[in-house]
Amino acid sequence: MEKFLYICGAKGSGKSLIRAILDGHPQLFVSPFHERIFESFFEDDDTGILKKNDIEKIREMLANKGHYFQLERESWKKKQNLGIAANIHKEFVLNFNYYLFDRSWVENLYKKGTEWTSQEVCKEIYRSFSKNLTGPFLKKGSKKRYYCSQSMGYSNAVPGFIKAFPDSKIIYVKRDPIEIVAALTNRTPNPQNYNRSKGFKPDALFKKWGTFEYIKLLAQLDDEAEKALKKHPRKILIIKFSDIFDNLNKTTLRIRKFLNISDNIALKHYSHVGEKMINSDGKSFLSKRVDNGYGDLSKTQIKKLKSFVSKIKK
Repeated sequence: MEKFLYICGAKGSGKSLIRAILDGHPQLFVSPFHERIFESFFEDDDTGILKKNDIEKIREMLANKGHYFQLERESWKKKQNLGIAANIHKEFVLNFNYYLFDRSWVENLYKKGTEWTSQEVCKEIYRSFSKNLTGPFLKKGSKKRYYCSQSMGYSNAVPGFIKAFPDSKIIYVKRDPIEIVAALTNRTPNPQNYNRSKGFKPDALFKKWGTFEYIKLLAQLDDEAEKALKKHPRKILIIKFSDIFDNLNKTTLRIRKFLNISDNIALKHYSHVGEKMINSDGKSFLSKRVDNGYGDLSKTQIKKLKSFVSKIKK
């Protein structure tokens, strides 16, 4: 029976890196999109939508709380431009038949009877998702143990997911808060988002992310994850961003044991929709860090952020 795996952490913490490590494993289906299907079910179903078997209302809920209808837009593109790191982008070929996907999970739900749970809805959505997503490097036929998706970095991601999907698991990525601000400050715009390029200036980005409030939010996210780990030690795994590069073998072993999946060379590679990603030297992006710690932050900016971190710890 398939379960769900949620990759959580703050924006810029390294969630995409974990997603890329998991991507090529045959027992995992890793969503290439930020569809936010899981997050649509974080709140209680007060209106009884699931019990009413109202497909249109479920689609509306998926659209209002998630990015469901953006999947239709993705199906028209046939290509996806992915931000591999703060300032590196790469284009990938993939095919996704949104209409066949949408019809498939709905038809399978109707076969299940008169009442649906959030678990059943999500499983049918991701089963259909995995069957209708194709690409030149994607391998079919392997039985999936987990359907994996990535959070958008919201503060209620960890407790919200555990409450909605108690039988599933979370990998939480933890990173030095100053490194997170540096990564967000040094970002370059996705080539597909030219209209947003004006906002990608270091000073403007630091003004947005280098605040006491944001550093405090990062601390709160980490604290929630640590509390969840103490309460649910078998459901959550916390990985430090630095450990991925300092000891990749140890990190992948922890992941493999946590998920009870087979040992596979795929976990040593950085890939997206099955395609291995290599840098200009012909090596995996996991061979060394793309960013440079605190990046291009000035000494004044670093000092300011360190004072925030110190103040929060007190």
